[in-house]
Amino acid sequence: QADRLLIPRVLSLEDLATFGVLAAVVIAPFRTLQMGANFSLLPRLRAAEDVEARRRILRREALGLGLAVTLGSLLLLALAPWVFEWLFGDKFPITPALILAAVVAGNARVLSGFAKGTASALCSSDQLRMLNPLTWLATGAAFAAGTFGAGWGLPGLVYGFALGWVTLAAVCAFQVRPHLRRSA
Repeated sequence: QADRLLIPRVLSLEDLATFGVLAAVVIAPFRTLQMGANFSLLPRLRAAEDVEARRRILRREALGLGLAVTLGSLLLLALAPWVFEWLFGDKFPITPALILAAVVAGNARVLSGFAKGTASALCSSDQLRMLNPLTWLATGAAFAAGTFGAGWGLPGLVYGFALGWVTLAAVCAFQVRPHLRRSA
């Protein structure tokens, strides 16, 4: 929700309203996938007996999630302009560029959910304690990138926050790496 706090500071209240509508239609389905990826990985990865089993689970989950995200993204890109026109007419300036930015941000959210779910399942308590401040750093990166991106309007801000989600995924992936090595 940090993006909603930043938008009126660097853009306008109209942009905040536009983002709210955009988030409700385009970003919300990705939030569902993000949470699902996080919850579905946890019990299976914890129950995996060895590194090869972990890798198999991750491959299978990544394939299924990747397929869902790809199909969902294509559907949203095709149908969202029509949905916005049908629901709101010309009340909100939602352009194809803004829809694309929201789809990219949604994909980044799902990626971070996958990485975070993997980290929650596999990392030790010490690693998770270290992950907490790194998560805050990723949030700071999202704010900085969003502020910088706001120079290009609302789509730029959305892309900036997407970079924050990718940063969080990278931090989680770095923590998980040792648990997926053959020598683990």
